[in-house]
Amino acid sequence: MSNKFKAEKELLEAVAKAKGVTLDQLLTEQGFTGSQPVAADSTVVFTAEPVPVIQAEVESPKQPAASFVPEIQDFAPPPPAAPPEIVEEQKTDSIAPVCVHCGWDQRNPPLAPPDKQDKLTFIVSVLGQKVFTKGYETLGGKLKMAFRGLTVNELDALYAAAYAEQAAGRILNTQEYYDYLNRQRLFLQLQTLNASLGAMHINLPDGLSKKTNTACEKSWEAFLAEQPDYDAEEPLIPQIERYVLKHILSTEHLQRIVSHYCSKFNQLVAKLEVCIDDENFWNEIVTQL
Repeated sequence: MSNKFKAEKELLEAVAKAKGVTLDQLLTEQGFTGSQPVAADSTVVFTAEPVPVIQAEVESPKQPAASFVPEIQDFAPPPPAAPPEIVEEQKTDSIAPVCVHCGWDQRNPPLAPPDKQDKLTFIVSVLGQKVFTKGYETLGGKLKMAFRGLTVNELDALYAAAYAEQAAGRILNTQEYYDYLNRQRLFLQLQTLNASLGAMHINLPDGLSKKTNTACEKSWEAFLAEQPDYDAEEPLIPQIERYVLKHILSTEHLQRIVSHYCSKFNQLVAKLEVCIDDENFWNEIVTQL
């Protein structure tokens, strides 16, 4: 029996077995007649339409059907999406990062811890019911200035002046409100301003008025009364502002320098106040009292 005939016969037998019939019955269904079996060396020729063969039916039971393996494409994963950019909401009436209590710009680095002399002076001022004062120098020691704290009545007067400006429509938002307050604080807190290379030797009043600061030696009220443009009918705060900007802090550079050191002074005071309950903060100067 030739290999070709053997293969065809095995295929027919497999199909007949899958259909549950004999080989002769399968041949009869395909158009072959006669009862004689297929000769060993004969060639089977199909004259009818061949029967479709399903792969799973003709495979040997001992060989499991090959499972379908999907083709895996080789591609690089997309880069991770960048995190969404956080955009801070812009507010038209936002408050600048400036402390409303001491006027310190919180974007600046913090000051060094208070030294022993600052602590001692602060304690003496508090126990003696006096305002705390401190001097600073800059520009290689060529410019010197000193600042003072304010009384409660002086602070109330500043807030009343700010409210009056707001009611008059000259302050339109929160930023302008606190800018106005900090500027008026600067004018009241500045005590001395001296330049060693020029004729600038300025001593300013140490109180708004005798009514708001009974311990002051000379008040702005008495000082302005000596000026030719003094108006007794006008509030003191606007007149102080005009005098300081005209005669003392007339340039932008000098005003910025003095404002910077006034902020440092107010932050120092705030730091001394918040440490009031820290015994270790004060123990090192107790023996000096």
